[in-house]
Amino acid sequence: MAEYRHIASRQDLDSGPPHDLEAEQCLLGSLLYDFSGFEDVSPDPQWFYSPENEAICRTMVTLWDDGLREIDAVVLGDALTQTGRLQVAGGYPRLRNLLESVPHGVHAGYYAGIVENSWRRRHLIYQAKALQDAAARPQTDIDDLIQTTAENLTRAVRSVGGGRSFQGKAVAEIWEQASRPINWLVQDILSADQPTIFGAKQKSLKTTLLADLAVSLASGYQWLGRYAIPECRRVLLITGESCETAAIRKVRRAAECRNLRSDDLGESLRIEAKDFPSLPSSSDCAAIRRTIERHGTGVVILDPLYMGLQGVNTSNLTEVGPAMRQFMDACRPAAVVIAHHVRKTASFDDAPNLEDLSQAGIAEFAGNYWLMGRMAEYLGDGRHELAVRYGGRDEQFGLLRLDFDERNWTADVSSLLDVREDKKQRRANERVAYALATVKGHIERQGGQVSVASAADAAGTKPQREAFQRLLDDLVSSGQYERCTVKSSNHKDCDGIRVKGQMSTDSVR
Repeated sequence: MAEYRHIASRQDLDSGPPHDLEAEQCLLGSLLYDFSGFEDVSPDPQWFYSPENEAICRTMVTLWDDGLREIDAVVLGDALTQTGRLQVAGGYPRLRNLLESVPHGVHAGYYAGIVENSWRRRHLIYQAKALQDAAARPQTDIDDLIQTTAENLTRAVRSVGGGRSFQGKAVAEIWEQASRPINWLVQDILSADQPTIFGAKQKSLKTTLLADLAVSLASGYQWLGRYAIPECRRVLLITGESCETAAIRKVRRAAECRNLRSDDLGESLRIEAKDFPSLPSSSDCAAIRRTIERHGTGVVILDPLYMGLQGVNTSNLTEVGPAMRQFMDACRPAAVVIAHHVRKTASFDDAPNLEDLSQAGIAEFAGNYWLMGRMAEYLGDGRHELAVRYGGRDEQFGLLRLDFDERNWTADVSSLLDVREDKKQRRANERVAYALATVKGHIERQGGQVSVASAADAAGTKPQREAFQRLLDDLVSSGQYERCTVKSSNHKDCDGIRVKGQMSTDSVR
């Protein structure tokens, strides 16, 4: 029996989570040497710590799914080139080195066990870090923490060697999940278990409010001075439209308005303003996953989405959806908040709808949404009047008016329905005032008295309308006008209205 060569890990636990780069290389070399054994091993790309190795494995999975049972370095290189992963994988020299790393492919299963075991260890370490952080917070519900930790550990250590099975779970097994309390990022607004789309037109305060949200999530302070944060979470804020200096200025403003210093936030909030991930890139998603594991990240905020969809046909749902799903999978178990733009055709003075989100598939992806529109033109004074629509799959919904003073960093939140009702009432009052003025002018021009029918005609309505009758009552109540009987043009008596004290004439129009 051939002796298995022991692969000693070169990983120092103090420098990062467990991994074995040599075992990863030998596994890929074994599969390249004898690709027919790929199904027996069924490696998962997420097992690999190295982005280069993950890119190679992901391409191998695609080739196997396409029906290939024999490949070489050239075939693998061409496939990597077509998917844009060749340079990420190290080029053709790296592929040739893979073949040279093993004499044959019989030990692929052995190497796979080492690589998968390292991946499991990384997940366990991440769960331990998350458990430690949560247990140290006084506001944490211990029973909920134990239940959540048990589920996360189950996911972390379950075997994935057999690939995806699509067997689902028995309803009885998951029945009680329906009674579980919602895991809120922001109480009754944004849930942690659903992806959030944070949408608005350009220059409508998305980045500012996301910076404020990041500070609230990291510190536990209320968001917008109103909405509770049930649990502090470590936050990674990735910004593609702001430089590092601009980003930290907003974060610092948000922190200082809560009387927080840098030491109060510590490692709870990180800002990435140099590199922006490409959502379709397996290597970028792998890097995001490693960052989440290393730092115990609980929330990833991505601003804006369009910068992560370069090379994707954003009008094609079948391209946008998989890219978004891959990024979501890479971030789990961290929650995801993504900034996105709404179409220019969206209503100017009201809250946008989901269908106002630009590009295909984004509205369908939104498990939570926070959509903002301007209620008035911004005049450069730091004061923003915003209409907000929020909601999600956890049956939360609301319409808000948000007045945000960027100079003083203060927020005033009220009901948008009340604002709409006030606006409706103002318009009604304006119409009444215009009608009153019109009727008064008509009475004066007709010598001080007119028939009710003539007054209604001047106001553009009918005399029997309730609103017009109230208008006549208002005229009488003013003490300047009175109802009367007048002669019509055919000398018949009819209802009229005149200036109080006005003498009746024989006929009126």
